[in-house]
Amino acid sequence: VCVHWRACVCVCLNLCMCLYICTCMDMSTVTSDIPFRSCPDVPCSCIGARWVFTIMGFFVFVSLYALRFNVSIAVVAMTTNGSTNHHRNGTNPGPEFVWTASQLGYVNSAFFYGYMGLSLPAGWLAGRFGAHPTLGAGMLVNSVLCLLTPLVAKFNFATLLVLRVMQGLAQALVFPSFQTLLGKWGPRKNVGSMASLAYAGCNVGVIFSFLVGGVLGEHGFGRSSGFDYDGDNWPSIFYVFGCLSLITTFVWIFFTYESPAVHPRISRAERQEIEKDLIGQEKKNLKEFTLLDIFPLIAFFPARVRKKATVPWRSILSSLPGWAMFAAQ
Repeated sequence: VCVHWRACVCVCLNLCMCLYICTCMDMSTVTSDIPFRSCPDVPCSCIGARWVFTIMGFFVFVSLYALRFNVSIAVVAMTTNGSTNHHRNGTNPGPEFVWTASQLGYVNSAFFYGYMGLSLPAGWLAGRFGAHPTLGAGMLVNSVLCLLTPLVAKFNFATLLVLRVMQGLAQALVFPSFQTLLGKWGPRKNVGSMASLAYAGCNVGVIFSFLVGGVLGEHGFGRSSGFDYDGDNWPSIFYVFGCLSLITTFVWIFFTYESPAVHPRISRAERQEIEKDLIGQEKKNLKEFTLLDIFPLIAFFPARVRKKATVPWRSILSSLPGWAMFAAQ
């Protein structure tokens, strides 16, 4: 812990900033719609609010996948008896962590146990507490845990596995939340392009993680920076990616919103265009199909139950684009 005192200070400062934001942020605009008369007649930026949301989604997924796979690069430097573990006296003491093949497998797979465990409830959480704060919370927790990874790894192997599981739980909140937000921000003519651009961040994040992580694992911050970690370069992988993810999270919190109805800077024309298109889609879907088409007995249920039972399973199961995505995945 003494060796990593600078990292501890950074983590503490980030936690204090997060607590300040959570306690001082005015959440009144999140729960109430902004009237049309408050919307500006012209957009406040050269691009529409929907594209700001999409670009931010792109960087969210870059950070998401960089934090997901950075441990795959770091374990090479952590367990290799090579050039990545030079001490100040020039000697090579060997790998810092002597893990078996099974232990390496546990480190790489622990994340996905947590991710699998919260994937289904994440959609309910996004609907219950709001998709925007749910996504922000998942990214925030994931970033802080990434910064804590070097300290936890040096402390105990089992604790490292618990941390990776917690990272998986946090990341499981992101995809369902973003998909919910995309349904609120994406009109029919743009939703395909918006989804393609945002989800392209997944592939970019993997490339970024392997390219930058390899350089950091080999050279760290450089000896002139003072962050030599007693000869270990691999902690820089987690510190760099964790800080970049924190920056992305804060920008997401302050520059994106739950829906066009609560965005204070969206133009009146863009808000009307998006909401009119989404209302039209909702009416069309409800008119085309209800669960009564498959389960006639629902007709005997109370009216409030029938009203909620409007999942278009027939349209879903007969959708060629849906089956194409299923086959590609």
